[in-house]
Amino acid sequence: MGHLTLVILFFSIQLLGCSDFNSHSDLSLKSVGNHSIELDQQTGHLAYSFAIQDDGKNGLAVLLNSRNHTVYMYDWTQGKIVKTFIVPKGGPDGIPTNVTDGVFVSPDLKKVYYAASELKKLYLLSGKSLETIYSMINGKESDSLANFYFPEIGILNPGLLLNDSIFFVTNNFSYRRVSDFTSMPTIFKFTKGVKDTRFETMVPCLAIYNVADWGRTLAYMVYHSFNADSTAIISSFAKSDSLIITDIKTNSRTFVPAGSQFFSTSKVSAFANDHTIESSSFEEGVQYDFTHPCYFHIQYDPVSERYYRMTQYDFPDKETIARNKGEKRLGISFSLIVLDKDFKKLGEVTLPKNEKYNMNYVFARDGFIYIAPLPKYQPYEDSLQFEKFVIE
Repeated sequence: MGHLTLVILFFSIQLLGCSDFNSHSDLSLKSVGNHSIELDQQTGHLAYSFAIQDDGKNGLAVLLNSRNHTVYMYDWTQGKIVKTFIVPKGGPDGIPTNVTDGVFVSPDLKKVYYAASELKKLYLLSGKSLETIYSMINGKESDSLANFYFPEIGILNPGLLLNDSIFFVTNNFSYRRVSDFTSMPTIFKFTKGVKDTRFETMVPCLAIYNVADWGRTLAYMVYHSFNADSTAIISSFAKSDSLIITDIKTNSRTFVPAGSQFFSTSKVSAFANDHTIESSSFEEGVQYDFTHPCYFHIQYDPVSERYYRMTQYDFPDKETIARNKGEKRLGISFSLIVLDKDFKKLGEVTLPKNEKYNMNYVFARDGFIYIAPLPKYQPYEDSLQFEKFVIE
């Protein structure tokens, strides 16, 4: 799970200082309090998988504790555990104890979909039954495109539920050196009916990835959300200034401008000229990731009727990196691009370099932006706390 680990390490960024956000528009981000969910004695502040799902009520927070293989389901508003699932581990009928990944819970809380990318399998847990409902075909890239279709789940890319189908992102880096990225899907649509199970793919990758090699991981990420009325998927590609709107029924695509005021992807230099060959070491690719701007997740909040798109855009100089003993994650600047429900850009709010937040735990809900402090700045051992912000 190397690329996922890299992304989590990237977002767990230590930034130093005060708690006011800067704004480069008429908008500002203001701290208005805290919200927390309870933790038991076996669960720490940094679970591998955490996500907020819309259950039509108070919101469902889902946390996977990879140490005890337990899925915790919370009433988000109350911050209380409402149900737990124990994931079978070890043996022929369980998941290996060293496998951790993401989970998606059905709205009735009776089923858990467990994506294990190391095993290339998607499991369905219902009661005490664990069923393998999808296993990626083994073989070489030239044998079958099915090698590239594997769901991943996390807070920045939670599963999206619509009617009887779940939409998962497919950030699978086994396709890094294929000849044509536009043949690769980025959405894995899963529908489990009473008598059959259907798998479809949607939202092909962009041609920009055919032009050059863009580093190790971050520039190759794609993030998805639904639009306001759940008729389209909104996609944020790390290397695109535009958002891509894909109609779910017709599969037609529309590009809408949603770029940052701080950079344009067309002016970002490539890591290497040829994406089809292994051109450098892993460490050099990681170095590129942490010194070049790109886009991250896109989220829609129905209460504020706004979209929020995250970016990284400014980086420390070589002398600062050297003083940090090679720590590449210190001193990176981030921003939130804010758009209304019709994709009109309202502004861009920046996060100063002097904060102490875990940027893997950031999301919009109920008119607020929630960001969790890093584990060492969490005030209580028995709760996971989020600072709550409003954009004005």
